[in-house]
Amino acid sequence: MNNNNAPKKRKTGVYVDINKVIDTYNEKNPDLKQLNQKGLAEKISVSPITLGNLKGGNGPVILKQIITMSEMSGLDVKDFITIQSE
Repeated sequence: MNNNNAPKKRKTGVYVDINKVIDTYNEKNPDLKQLNQKGLAEKISVSPITLGNLKGGNGPVILKQIITMSEMSGLDVKDFITIQSE
């Protein structure tokens, strides 16, 4: 018996909820132009395809390792990762 209403099983991977990022940004910045997936890609200097890959569980393996370190230590990712700009 085929149950078309059953939740779709995801493959193993690290999934990034891009829509949550966009919705939260838009809620916190109501006076700015509303962000969409293309706008987010531009802001973080990646292609929309890269965002699609992250959303679809095809992100870099290092993301899983970073999340695991965060969970092991109880630290927020921002507490142990920094971005150095020149």
